[in-house]
Amino acid sequence: MKTKQTKSKQKHIKTTKHMNRWRRDFATELPAIPQGAFVPASDCTSDDGSHRSKTSLVLRGDFDASRFDISTPDLPGKIEVGWDLVGRAVTLVFRVQRGADMLCWYANPADPHIWEALDIWGAEGRLTLSFRLPDGGPEALFGTSYELHQKLQEIRFPSAFPKEARATLTAAYLENVCPAIVSGEIKRKTRSIVPEYPRLRNVQACIVQTEETGGVVVNMVDEKPGESFLDAVLRRGVELAVPAGTRH
Repeated sequence: MKTKQTKSKQKHIKTTKHMNRWRRDFATELPAIPQGAFVPASDCTSDDGSHRSKTSLVLRGDFDASRFDISTPDLPGKIEVGWDLVGRAVTLVFRVQRGADMLCWYANPADPHIWEALDIWGAEGRLTLSFRLPDGGPEALFGTSYELHQKLQEIRFPSAFPKEARATLTAAYLENVCPAIVSGEIKRKTRSIVPEYPRLRNVQACIVQTEETGGVVVNMVDEKPGESFLDAVLRRGVELAVPAGTRH
């Protein structure tokens, strides 16, 4: 299923060097932009119950664990929830930084499923973020107290629009945020939130997927400099398509 594409002044996209580590879409064999998803806490609990979330929902991310230091003890860290402007799109963003490494979840503010999850966290007074470790062990869980602040509530209104209007906003959202992830723009513009580590070493980002905000695959073919962004997308850039074979 292709999402609606609109004209843009952005140019063709140079791909990030880490794209070859991204998960391949089962159906197309194309690289899938890393995805996040809200999952029940029971999906992230170890068999013996020793590793458990304190919230009913967990926001899981698909990240390269080798580029996030989880093993060094006593590294300073921080969790942050806010919003950012990427291209022309306003986006919700959840960040976890540990030492010089950061993970970012970008979420579509026009998606009502995102706000439903945030309301659950707000009622529980806590949030939990996670990613899977490569050895098959318990997931890395990051939790903190949470309150849905007024500044975030101010960007909630598009989620109440009719479904057709939300679909147009979602397509525009993906057209702005996905190229920023693919090209490395996200990494270049992101700043440290831990004062002890003012320079970031690794920044990874994913798109939070729901029933309404689909996943995205990258269609890579030969580049032609000077194309419009739309022409590049249609021929070789970021193909805004739901990768049906990708699962969390």
